[in-house]
Formats: sequence, structure tokens, C-alpha cells
Amino acid sequence: MLNSKAQGFPIKLVSLIGSVFLLLFGIFVVCLPLIGNYYVSTEFSTNVLTQDIWSTRVVSAPECMAFEDDLGRVHPGLIDLSKINQVNNCIGRTTYLSLSDLYGNNEDLNSIDSPSDDTYTSRFLIRYITDSSDTNIKTGILEVGFN
Repeated sequence: MLNSKAQGFPIKLVSLIGSVFLLLFGIFVVCLPLIGNYYVSTEFSTNVLTQDIWSTRVVSAPECMAFEDDLGRVHPGLIDLSKINQVNNCIGRTTYLSLSDLYGNNEDLNSIDSPSDDTYTSRFLIRYITDSSDTNIKTGILEVGFN
């Protein structure tokens, strides 16, 4: 027969393990919301999405820079550089434009504005003409940004 000290040890061990478990569970319940709020954000910034929508409008809307032929058909992605001065009116915002050919040579656009440090820019691979009577279609990279 075991003495009374030997019979009390398993009860103390179970009690100690239960206490440690409750303590860790309590710490977990208190700290989980703090950690969760740090890693999971319910706020959503739509600035980049808005900039992408405006940039796409610049290259695909006939009111902006998209080429419109004599029949009234719009060719999105084919840019008419003679329309460069109406970009700000089309968008209603100050716009930064930069065009370079595939070899990295910059075209003179008389850029409407220079980019600031917080200007988000989108780049598009486009085809372009210098005016609506031009039949020489060139390929380049158009960078569109908004301040």
C-alpha cells in the first residue's frame, strides 16, 4: 500500500498541468485580438486602383489620347499624340506623361507636368502616331501618372 504522500503527487501534478493550461489559454485569449489586429487590416486603400482606372482611360478613351479614325471608330492602345493637350481636360486632374520608344529614347511630349515624389505611374506598351494624318505607326512605352 502506498503512503499518503505518494497518493497526493498525481493529484498535484494534474492540478499543476491544469493551472498552466488555464494560464496559457488566458494569455492566448487576451493576446490573440491584439496580434490579429496587427496582421489583419479591414481598411482598404483604393488609391492605386483609382490611378490604374484613370491611366487606362488616358490610353483608351477618344476624349483623351486614343486614336479615332474618319469613320468614328476608336482604336484603344493606338495613341494620337496630337491630342496630348486635352488629357488634363479629359481627366480633370494634373497628368504626367512620358513616352519612350522600345530602345529607351524619349519622345518629346512637352510633358504636362513633372512627377512629384508621391506620383503613382502606370506603364503601357502602346502604338502611337504623331498626328491623325500620320500613317507611320510607332511602338513605345507610355508612362502615365497623376499628382
